[in-house]
Amino acid sequence: MRAAPGVIFLAAAYLAGCGSEPTFDERYVAAEDKIRSKAASIDSELSAAERTPQPAGAAADRVAARPSSPQQIE
Repeated sequence: MRAAPGVIFLAAAYLAGCGSEPTFDERYVAAEDKIRSKAASIDSELSAAERTPQPAGAAADRVAARPSSPQQIE
């Protein structure tokens, strides 16, 4: 009879701890939010870089260095 309160206490403590881990859906939503936030950050950095004026020859040098058609790759 003395063990009953201890067993009840342990069972209640065990059941209270079960709900602490997030479900798959909760983890998915959290990961999706983190990815969307990171993507928005990258997009804003890229758009800021596109608005920044480049030196006169910098863009032309990069364009000339890349092949313009698949035949030039061979």
